[in-house]
Amino acid sequence: METTDFYAIAAGGIVVSLILVRVLSYLSHLTTAVSVFVSKHLTYPYLIRRHRLLGPWTHFDVLCHLVYVAANVFCLCYPNLLASDAGRRAGVLSLVNMIFLFAGVHLSFVADLLGISLQRYRGSHRAVGWMVAGLAAVHAVAAVNSAAFTLSDSRNLFAIIGIASLGVLSLLFLPCFRQFAYEIFLRAHQVAACLCVYAVWRHLPLGATSCRLYLYIGTGTFLLTCSMQVLTFIYRNSVFTRRGHPRALVTYVGADSNDKSGAKPIKVSVALSRPLRVHPGQYISLRMSAVGWWSWTQSHPFMVTSWSQGEQSTLELFVQPRRGLTADLLRHAHAGSGVSFSFPAFISGPHGVTAPVAQYETVVLMASGFGVAAVIPYLKQLIHGYNARSSRTRRVHLVWQLRTPDLAVAVQPWLNGLLKDDVLDNGYILAISIYLESGDMPTDRMPFGKHERAVICRGLADIPKIVQTEIDGGYIERLPDVQEERGEVLVMASLSNELRDRLRDTVRNHLRDRVRMTELEFQPGYNEN
Repeated sequence: METTDFYAIAAGGIVVSLILVRVLSYLSHLTTAVSVFVSKHLTYPYLIRRHRLLGPWTHFDVLCHLVYVAANVFCLCYPNLLASDAGRRAGVLSLVNMIFLFAGVHLSFVADLLGISLQRYRGSHRAVGWMVAGLAAVHAVAAVNSAAFTLSDSRNLFAIIGIASLGVLSLLFLPCFRQFAYEIFLRAHQVAACLCVYAVWRHLPLGATSCRLYLYIGTGTFLLTCSMQVLTFIYRNSVFTRRGHPRALVTYVGADSNDKSGAKPIKVSVALSRPLRVHPGQYISLRMSAVGWWSWTQSHPFMVTSWSQGEQSTLELFVQPRRGLTADLLRHAHAGSGVSFSFPAFISGPHGVTAPVAQYETVVLMASGFGVAAVIPYLKQLIHGYNARSSRTRRVHLVWQLRTPDLAVAVQPWLNGLLKDDVLDNGYILAISIYLESGDMPTDRMPFGKHERAVICRGLADIPKIVQTEIDGGYIERLPDVQEERGEVLVMASLSNELRDRLRDTVRNHLRDRVRMTELEFQPGYNEN
């Protein structure tokens, strides 16, 4: 090859590279526009509003469900609609879909492996479960209508057992069963699922090689994820070592142990046997067998409120007592009259996804009630990033909706610690606004504690006004006579259902103003405010 050829190739490569850079710059703008369009019309608006039995479903959720149903219907009907063939294909499809249901014994662990939120994985798990039940029903109807079906055949008897177990699983999906006794519901769900798998295995004929392969794949996947989880559990808790197990120190942090307002927070400090790295927004599952008679069967998820740049040897949890294990913890805390109690504990995790926040100029964290436990670690990370000059954030605003001031008094030490850390160069990027629905206040707005950056306001938070004020950027100091491009705004939510829906509609109207919203792993119910 001549030198002139090398020159031509090099010159052509430079020209092509410049063109590609130009095209990629246009594509980046196009990608942003497409993202805003998809968010505004698909992922943010609800097609089916919140209901006690289903929803809320966005346009994107409904579209994904329709695609999933259409794919299964196509495989069911192609290449013919003969009852015998369609029934056989329905059984095979039900078995294939069942593989995804047995990806692991704990949904949190599988969600972590897939890198998605627990809420998203639960929705997928629920959709696949209904699909398995529907396909199994089609398979059963086709089999019963055939002349060869008889109960004298043991395979058909196990088919009925499998269908019955699927029916029990379908009934257990109803909220009334889960809310009545969650631990009983969970164990019944697991027992019915195992019974269904055993019945399917006994129902399959010996010549159904492919179907048995699907069943073995699902069983192998289940055993693999269970083994991974057990090994991780043993390592985290130092089960077979001399390090000692983790211990949980339980302390009541309410203003009055006889408080009847419903805000009875408990602080749990878990001393770990091995240091652990926990990202903001993640949670752990805690098991304390010595707390109560039935507590050895209970493992509860709790948000981690402590945060560190590195690994932590002690995790702080902010717990809302309700039923079961948390009610037992409150009973011990009341009996101690302010004295802390220590219990042996086991943990699993950390679970959950963390949201990136460093690239946003303004971060608004909205919480209601005990939802503040989910946003405190993000506040610590944001202030640390500003002090270390490792993030772009210049404004952090905590908006906290409460019904009474009792919970705010209990959390005041955490908030004071955050305000104390926010002192670099007198930047004061953190502002705290607490809104009270009820309570005696001399004015509509008054300072909270000794800091002017924390205020208490009367009434409900005006979400549209708050978001618009942060978009305007009036609280960020900018250089005079300098045209400075305003950064992006991130709104993080750990709110009751009603407030979260209002915030979602507000952010949807400001997507073109470079506003984004993320829902944290923990979302308090309306009655937990």
